[in-house]
Amino acid sequence: MVIDLLEEDEVVSTSELASRVAASRGISRPAARAWLFRNLKNDHALWVSDGLRLSRNARLVGRRNGQTSKWYQGVADALKKVGRHGIGRTISYIDQHGPTNFGTLARLLAAPIDTGVALSKPIIEREFSALLEVPDLVVQFDDSPHQCVCKLEHSRGLRPHSLSLQSRAHDIVALIAVRLLKSTSFLSYSYSHKGVDDYSNAVHNQYSYSQVERSWVGPLAHRSKSDTLVPTPVVVDGYAHEVSEIEVSALMEKLGRSSSGFKKPIVGVLAAPGFTPDGFNAAKNSRIIAIPLAHVFGQVVREMLELIEAVRARPIDQATEQLVQLFSFAGESPLLVDLKSLAFEALAGLYVAVQGYNSHLTIGLKAPFNQTYREADAFGVIPNGTQAYIVECKAFGRNVELEEGDVSKFFTETVPAVIRNTKEKYNIDTYRAELWTTGSVSADARAKFESIRVKQYVSKDLLDHERVMSQISNAPGLRRLGDLIRTISA
Repeated sequence: MVIDLLEEDEVVSTSELASRVAASRGISRPAARAWLFRNLKNDHALWVSDGLRLSRNARLVGRRNGQTSKWYQGVADALKKVGRHGIGRTISYIDQHGPTNFGTLARLLAAPIDTGVALSKPIIEREFSALLEVPDLVVQFDDSPHQCVCKLEHSRGLRPHSLSLQSRAHDIVALIAVRLLKSTSFLSYSYSHKGVDDYSNAVHNQYSYSQVERSWVGPLAHRSKSDTLVPTPVVVDGYAHEVSEIEVSALMEKLGRSSSGFKKPIVGVLAAPGFTPDGFNAAKNSRIIAIPLAHVFGQVVREMLELIEAVRARPIDQATEQLVQLFSFAGESPLLVDLKSLAFEALAGLYVAVQGYNSHLTIGLKAPFNQTYREADAFGVIPNGTQAYIVECKAFGRNVELEEGDVSKFFTETVPAVIRNTKEKYNIDTYRAELWTTGSVSADARAKFESIRVKQYVSKDLLDHERVMSQISNAPGLRRLGDLIRTISA
């Protein structure tokens, strides 16, 4: 039988198996190949790939039951050997990191950077479909932030907002890197220079999750045929965990696929709390900029992002002590202000969840608005119900006042955009919309709030530092998190 030619955790190509058949049975290679494919059809104990098709119509073959990490790594290694790097990386990543959302999959599959989806969609959808034939990998479809692939063993008990929080944390790491590079003048603060609007500053659609910036530094800026000074695109990817060679190779392949669209060289930047030795060497050898944030800002970054992982993975009551302890080390660097914002958003998401709005729960829900988008920091729906909760968070210092413009933007732009994007989709009848601040509310902001008229099916509220503290402290399972509000507002 074919299965007798395979080790317990082994995954090999049919080309390799044909060689083993020829050697074991003493027959020619063509005869061995014919025997192999005839017997593969009848051996139900074997997994034989289809969409993962290799060159010369080869397939991958492995035992069907008891897939281990070694088995998954065998699939990944076999795919990488034949040039299917994206899907091989993805399998390795899922094996190492567990449930993985659609945005991270787009990075690992190396979706090109473009402002639309024309280039990205065929590549991603083809590879995504092929990925799903690997045994014991499952897909959970919900909102775009919740689409994910994970091992069957990890799919049970997956917390509803965990993957949107994961995506949010990755984005925050990229934004911290952008702030750091702008503070050194490597990246430009201004994008108004004539001749530079041939690509979008922020590229963040469902097929490509990256920050796209510009650099005017020395030889990175060049003269066009019309003698206009043109900057070089800089693509920044961020991960909220230690990065290995997997993420580096994904960025490099993405830059290669994207260069034709930009018609100019692209500088790659990869930021993370830290890099494995092979990850840092791969970044150095690939000539991309590696930013290990823990080395730049100290262990506070690593601890904060490990905290976010703890919030994603554990029940709320097990994470509260760490929330209070780790975020007390928030630090004074203005470059880390986004981490405080992320903490506040995570806290709002937890609050929305314990209030019962734990369906379609999302941290950072983007909704189309005119030619751009508006974003609600936390969003959830009561399961099998018709009520939704929208929260906007402003992580301000204790004495910093919320301004009139903040109030107007949330209640007249963000809330209507979210409603348009979710009302029919989830059959929602009523909305609860709240703007939270860890600072204070100015008189003008309060007056603006009172003057804004919303739809009859929307209840609105504006919460200052004291009311946020009270609301959190009185919520089941969150009572000890009042200290986190003090830390954020420090």
